[in-house]
Amino acid sequence: NKDQRTRLERWLGILPAATIAQHAELLLAQAWVAELSRADSQTVLATLDQAQALVDQMVDQPERARPLQGEINTVLSIEKTFAANDPASTVSLTTYALKAMPATWYVARSESWLWLAIAHLMLGELDQAYAALAAAQREDVAEMGAPRARNTGAAGFVHWMAADLSLLLQVSQVTAAV
Repeated sequence: NKDQRTRLERWLGILPAATIAQHAELLLAQAWVAELSRADSQTVLATLDQAQALVDQMVDQPERARPLQGEINTVLSIEKTFAANDPASTVSLTTYALKAMPATWYVARSESWLWLAIAHLMLGELDQAYAALAAAQREDVAEMGAPRARNTGAAGFVHWMAADLSLLLQVSQVTAAV
């Protein structure tokens, strides 16, 4: 949750593949590294399938399974958005993810907010895209109270996609100030 992907990738490289395959959390870490490195979709989806199988077995641990399901949904929503063939599913996946993951899971939540906004944009729902961005920006406060720019930067991306240059300028000024 601290945006240290390269460190995470090194640590995962130390662990035996059999160990990773036994833990949904480690499989999800591996899926995030693959997704954010833009590995091929088959690798990401296969890793998510493995994690999903383990989460599905956690019927007696709903407090553990629910946020992990949210995280699976978040990574899956990224894949669905890049496929650009089912933005309605991305809305459903990210909406669940945001309800399931605790507020302290900042990085995963910010990814969910971004892909939720993009899915609404793809559906022609600009007002809902902007509402998602506004909700995300309310979460842009770190544990120590310092502002974080991940969600604000994501807003710039969505404003650029929507060709809203005046809001893009405002967002870039706010991001630069952070």
